[in-house]
Amino acid sequence: MIENLDDLDENQKETLKKFREQVQSSLKDDQDDYFLLKWLQATDFDAEKADDMFRQSLWVRKKLDLDSVLTPSYKPPEVLMKYDPGGFYGYDKEGSPIFVDPLGQIDFKGLLHSVKKDDVLRFKGYHAEKGLQLAKEKAKETGKRVHQVVNILDMEGLGLKHLWGPGVALFNSVATLYENNFPGYWKRIFVIKAPLIFPAAYNLVKPFLSEDTKNKIKILGGEILLSH
Repeated sequence: MIENLDDLDENQKETLKKFREQVQSSLKDDQDDYFLLKWLQATDFDAEKADDMFRQSLWVRKKLDLDSVLTPSYKPPEVLMKYDPGGFYGYDKEGSPIFVDPLGQIDFKGLLHSVKKDDVLRFKGYHAEKGLQLAKEKAKETGKRVHQVVNILDMEGLGLKHLWGPGVALFNSVATLYENNFPGYWKRIFVIKAPLIFPAAYNLVKPFLSEDTKNKIKILGGEILLSH
């Protein structure tokens, strides 16, 4: 993972220039070359694939209205606020926001009986946008480059009910939302309190994760090992 634009070789710099020219008209003022670099790294520096991925993301953002989730007009469904209680709790020593997700406590069947799938995806998009906002604020405060989020997945309570087909499909849709619309978002993913059923659950999600994301997953405590 390249962290500094100065580390790009000449071919990569040329690819970045080409990609910037392709998407220039769709970029926001704060979407700089570091932003573009994430899309290129997600597509092995293929400018055409990065362009396609970026434009697909624009469609998803419009469909879920992600550009408004940080404004007062967005009111998440009450059931999501109550029963999907993940949130941000401080920063790591380098200033990256920390998101704690009590995944093992979430009742996916109950959620899907109460809200639409797109409501869940928009809520997760809100979390993603909030993380980027916190990272930008910390970068401005410290003068350092802060652009990723640390995720702590609390698996206490994970059981067979979480292997329910529609629930797994929903979680995979959330994983795809992050992979395809927020490339390079996660700095590290720490899994805590993982029960013995966790590897089985992980194997259902693994096909939807990039190699970069899978390599960032670390299980803390216990003797569970993952095969990437």
